[in-house]
Amino acid sequence: MRRRIERGEASSHRSLASAPCLSKTPAEGLRKRTLVLAATTITVLAVVWVVTYWLLGLHLSASIPFAYQVASVVNLAILAKTKRIGCLHGRNSG
Repeated sequence: MRRRIERGEASSHRSLASAPCLSKTPAEGLRKRTLVLAATTITVLAVVWVVTYWLLGLHLSASIPFAYQVASVVNLAILAKTKRIGCLHGRNSG
């Protein structure tokens, strides 16, 4: 199993998390998968933030995490299409 993880083959399904696995080194593949996982997790968790602010009537405050969500989804879609992590890394990892 460890060999499969090092070679980037641990994912049994094809998703955004497995999209950047075409790496030159195992460390690069791990960095790419970690970045995609972090961006996806933050985007999903931001839904709670947006909904909470919206329900409290703080519509302008809700727009900030919503804008981040939109940008992250666009970046993840670009990554899924191009398989190039540079676009995601530069825009999401401040």
